[in-house]
Amino acid sequence: MPERNKKKTVQEELSLTSHRGSADKAIPTRDGKFPKSRHVLGVLGFTGFAMAYAMRVNLSVAMVAMVNQTFVMAANGENTSRFNAETCTGNSTDYPSFYVNQISTREGEFNWDEKIQGFIHGSLFYGYILSQIPGGRLAEIFGGKGVYGFGMFVCSICSLLAPILARWNLTAFVISRICVGFAEGLMFPAINSMIAWWIPPSERTRFISIVFTGLNIGTVISMPLSGYFCDMSILGGWPLSFYIFGMIGFIWCIFWLAFVYDTPASHPSISYDEQYFIEYYNGRKTYNRSKTKTKIKTPWLDFFKSGPLWSLIVVQFCNYWAFYVILISLPTYLNNVLNFHIKSNAVLSATPYLTRSICGILCSFLSDKMLKQKLMSLQTSYKFWSFIACFIPSMGLIGITYVKCDIALIVLMIAGLGAFNSAQYSGFQSNHILLTKEYAGTIYGICSMIANMTGFLAPLVTGVIVSGNQTLEQWRIVFCLAAGLNIAGSIFYMFTASVNDQNYGNKNVDEETCVRN
Repeated sequence: MPERNKKKTVQEELSLTSHRGSADKAIPTRDGKFPKSRHVLGVLGFTGFAMAYAMRVNLSVAMVAMVNQTFVMAANGENTSRFNAETCTGNSTDYPSFYVNQISTREGEFNWDEKIQGFIHGSLFYGYILSQIPGGRLAEIFGGKGVYGFGMFVCSICSLLAPILARWNLTAFVISRICVGFAEGLMFPAINSMIAWWIPPSERTRFISIVFTGLNIGTVISMPLSGYFCDMSILGGWPLSFYIFGMIGFIWCIFWLAFVYDTPASHPSISYDEQYFIEYYNGRKTYNRSKTKTKIKTPWLDFFKSGPLWSLIVVQFCNYWAFYVILISLPTYLNNVLNFHIKSNAVLSATPYLTRSICGILCSFLSDKMLKQKLMSLQTSYKFWSFIACFIPSMGLIGITYVKCDIALIVLMIAGLGAFNSAQYSGFQSNHILLTKEYAGTIYGICSMIANMTGFLAPLVTGVIVSGNQTLEQWRIVFCLAAGLNIAGSIFYMFTASVNDQNYGNKNVDEETCVRN
């Protein structure tokens, strides 16, 4: 049957079944032919997040080579570190070569003290939290393809311009990092909005886990490669990490524009079987965004009166607090208190992201298998995996303050923090779409915006607690606070979470616009 006739058959069948009701629909026997369009979306979504995060975290490694460390030490005077009686007495030469800083020791070209470096690193969050909600709404109005692709395009431009801007003007360089954060903030709710249209519930946990694992893979790839580039003499070394990742980002944009579409109905070459399979199990028809105008009035009041949405906000905020303590403050503790020079070691710094990647995918397959065998309900599954993602890493955070200088246990616990935290992808991170399909991007943006404020707040509170008193006891307070919040958030989620459609705004989308043209 020609493709045109297939599409006509899909339109007629979906139109008829919309009037007869879902009970009269024929159960799909096939889910499409290889390569399936939704799997192409998954591959490009995964690689897109990997490249976006590569362009985000490469600065943490490149900064070591960019900055004149002699200047920084001179600016700090004699008080470059404040060890206490419980500090590990060894130095980096006591550890295996794997743990020793492998970045070139040649002096960088920028006289940026630690405050300036911290401001540059933190500037990304200014843009990141501001674009979360706009990203969701823009994706729902104009389509997730354009919003996600635009985010990558901006990241790529900023990456290519970064070395030029850094050498020209510090303010311009900071603005470019804000733009990177803003662009990345658009991408998260955009892909969430697309998942709501493209992925049936039986595949959603695995799909979300695999796509978001791209964030961790990007970190695992970027940090060691950036360290390798910084040690080269070509173009000064460190600019290579910006140029190469930026160029790959542009190439990715071409593939995204060519092979990804907003909805199954707007895809010109999707098979009849795959479109019907997606729309049958998602419980709704899709529409061709290029031919149809949606009538959507955003029910903001309904969002903020929703208990299940607040459940997601709380658990995500508490979990992200612990995550940013691990990401930002843990290296400082290991360096200042235990004299364990891990911060500038690109390979070891990537360890929790590697374990997070592997275990995140394993958890998603295990979760789907348990659901398929009906060992637990969907709601119970989300609560179970969310508790795993919050409780076990919290115990690890507290445990790190008790193992002191035992290198093997420290490395094991750091790897474990990433491994068990990955269970969130099979838990609360998959929950947003079930509350609403029409506004999946917006509510993800709301949760993510509030949760990512911890990128500012967690380091600020940590600084207040340990400022001028970098002792094991003070750092234990920091880690116990993060662990306590994380566990409290998971408990709150267990009592208040829901997987039911909340019917926000009484479905303001005109159902007639959802018929394929």
